[in-house]
Amino acid sequence: MKETELLGDFIRDVFVDLLGNVGPASGLPVYTLKRESLVQVDGKFADAALGRFTLTDAKSEFIVVIEGKGPRDPLDRPFGSRKRSAVEQALQYAVNLQIDWFHVTNMREIRLFHKGLDPFTYERFETAKLANDDAALKRFTFLLGAERVVPAAGPTHLDAIVADNPLLQAIVAFWSGSVGLVQTRWAAAREFFKIIATHQACWPDSCFIPGFLLMALDV
Repeated sequence: MKETELLGDFIRDVFVDLLGNVGPASGLPVYTLKRESLVQVDGKFADAALGRFTLTDAKSEFIVVIEGKGPRDPLDRPFGSRKRSAVEQALQYAVNLQIDWFHVTNMREIRLFHKGLDPFTYERFETAKLANDDAALKRFTFLLGAERVVPAAGPTHLDAIVADNPLLQAIVAFWSGSVGLVQTRWAAAREFFKIIATHQACWPDSCFIPGFLLMALDV
């Protein structure tokens, strides 16, 4: 079976059957999972998106873009003949769509990223663990359930997670450049850990898993 066939089933199983999104076949006036070609980067198209869509496409509101790869894809670096990693590719989709959130998956894991955070800071869910750990599955469905990520009206609750967390706000500000120009990666590391130290009160209870340590420093 081809990777594209597996991926289509995976997206349906996870984002429709488990998380409660609906596609255009539901017949509802507004659906939340779009699988058509969305936005192009390096000749490739995003696999899916979450948002508020209509059958006439008169009004489309994108909230999360989804980029899927095969199980052998490392996600963090280019694979095969691609020039970009899956993460870089999905980030560019989010930039082009002018949205903050994106998912990357190789079907072995699902990652949630915020465009304003560095690419090594993300929420990660392993599919094998979701299948065997009720607590992990409960957290996954609460965080990414359709009724909260794409409510009938109003903003996604993902935005509230960042807005209510001073650590994440500080990291977003740092990576957007508003904290000041940093000349070297070691200076960046020092400034980054100052931010962490300043916000000890909300650490490690933030929504996101901080994966910026050795990988971000490239040591």
